[in-house]
Amino acid sequence: MDTQTNCAKIQRPYFYSLDTFRGIAALLVAYMHVQIYGIYWAKAWYCVDFFFILSGFILQYKYFCPVMPDDKSFLHKFVSHRIARLYPLHIAVLFLILLEWLWVGYVPPLNQGRGTVPFDLLQSVFMIQGMGFSLGNNPVNPSSWSIGTEFWANILFACLFIQKGFFIRISIAFLAYLFLVNSCGTIDVTGFPALYFISTGFLRTIGVFFLGTILYDIYAFIRSKWIPRLFFLSVCELASLASLILFAYITRNTNLYGIDVCYIILFCTAIIIFSFDSGILSYFFKKFKIYYIGYFSYSIYMIHYVLFWTLRDIFNIINPDKKSSFFLFTLILLFFSALIYYAFEKPAAKYYRNCISDITEFSSKGKAIMYRLISIFVISFFFFFIFIYKQSGLQ
Repeated sequence: MDTQTNCAKIQRPYFYSLDTFRGIAALLVAYMHVQIYGIYWAKAWYCVDFFFILSGFILQYKYFCPVMPDDKSFLHKFVSHRIARLYPLHIAVLFLILLEWLWVGYVPPLNQGRGTVPFDLLQSVFMIQGMGFSLGNNPVNPSSWSIGTEFWANILFACLFIQKGFFIRISIAFLAYLFLVNSCGTIDVTGFPALYFISTGFLRTIGVFFLGTILYDIYAFIRSKWIPRLFFLSVCELASLASLILFAYITRNTNLYGIDVCYIILFCTAIIIFSFDSGILSYFFKKFKIYYIGYFSYSIYMIHYVLFWTLRDIFNIINPDKKSSFFLFTLILLFFSALIYYAFEKPAAKYYRNCISDITEFSSKGKAIMYRLISIFVISFFFFFIFIYKQSGLQ
């Protein structure tokens, strides 16, 4: 499959429908974590697989199509963009969680060996949470394990496989799943050791991420040969969405063997169908600008825990046993996610890209930025560990 040739034949689209589903998936994960009034989908953790597949799909489209990069500056550009995209909000939420702990007087566990808060905090700073260095899956921000595994899967992809072909990436995804099934008997697993030191979550990420890159190759091949009609795509979109909803309903209280594979197949099918953005549902998403929720999806995913804790423990305006709290939490979450996206996430990503460029060039401005960052980390860690030391006497 000649992906470069296929990509050159098609226009560079924007995937509005996929953005819409990314935002909806982030909300489903948030509802599962906070569990207000029992209104949540118990198997929303499968949405994380959807995120990883979509990440591979979009990165393959954005950076490797239509021309495979071969210049040395590409790797620097790719890594700096991924750091700027993921790191600022990740670190900001980390500090918000620590501030929330200080406010409510929460004392983190300190005497349980590997996997305690100080060690998890250190992992979070270096984006290695969820990679297998802790027993279990207990980062400071529980939902952030996938951010660490996705980041390193991205880097692995860029460093080692940018020139590799379609069937090489199929083999990588297959081997990752093979190791998972061999170690755990399933591909739906996170936070346990596999291959002695690599977490199952990282293998899971590699498998679905590379599957996503393959999906884009398939999409580019189909799009270069044939553009489906409105009626055909509308039927496919409705059938795909109905299949997902029906399967989620049927399996909501079951743990049948192979259910994880079925979800991944359904996700892949939906991504291929909705990537054309030409059916009746896609028209609806674009007409009413529902895709905007996809812009806020990363903020939704990262802040929902700390926002829920704050609203429940500090302001006492969220009661998990009240139905009204579900709708109130949804409105507050969407509002703050949009605010954070426009006021912090986008500006911070742009600032970080410029900072990384200055640092790697080691200009005088870059040196000053590097010294500031080091100072911030040193001072922050000093005060945090003083807090940990003082609070340890209370346990």
